[in-house]
Amino acid sequence: MDIISCLPGHVIDRILSYLPIREAVRTSVLSKIWKNKWYTLPNLVFDKHGVSDVASEDSLVDKNKIVKIVDHVLLIHSGPINMFKFTEDDVIGEILVTDMDRWILHLTGRSIKELVLEFLTGEEEEEYYKYKIPWCLFSCQSLHRLTLQWCWLNPPKVFEGFRNLRSLDLNLVTVAQDAFENIVRDTSIVLKNISSRKGN
Repeated sequence: MDIISCLPGHVIDRILSYLPIREAVRTSVLSKIWKNKWYTLPNLVFDKHGVSDVASEDSLVDKNKIVKIVDHVLLIHSGPINMFKFTEDDVIGEILVTDMDRWILHLTGRSIKELVLEFLTGEEEEEYYKYKIPWCLFSCQSLHRLTLQWCWLNPPKVFEGFRNLRSLDLNLVTVAQDAFENIVRDTSIVLKNISSRKGN
């Protein structure tokens, strides 16, 4: 048996944690021991580094490929998901909104602890294109860290805060009137990089 196949499980997990998601998936061919290891990665990062080999000249084609990749990973993933990070270098379009809503619903059901959503920022008059965080996220009490860029936050009226949230990072996020107080009602939350606009 080769050295790669003899590595302890926790060492393999550590190696995989440093790889972009596409490279982690490719390790499946190394040996039977490695074949399904990426299925249990606790931190899922989807950005230009993690899925860069899907790039094409057509941004719509890129988005469709990225959607398929995220869908595939979430469908097969079998362990706990501690962190989900998604970075989009283009203005979020309708093709991605529905999928993003679906992914967040899935992640809230998996008791995610950290969520990072970063979208390309635009001008103030382009706020219509900000991603509107779906209500299902506001019922996710497992969240410890929340990082958002170029999003809308408009929680339901019954929302009373994230009980376990410890870190909040908002960059160019529009927050609905009177909603911010509910989001940060726990004084132990560490606020980072708060750059928000008050919505109507």
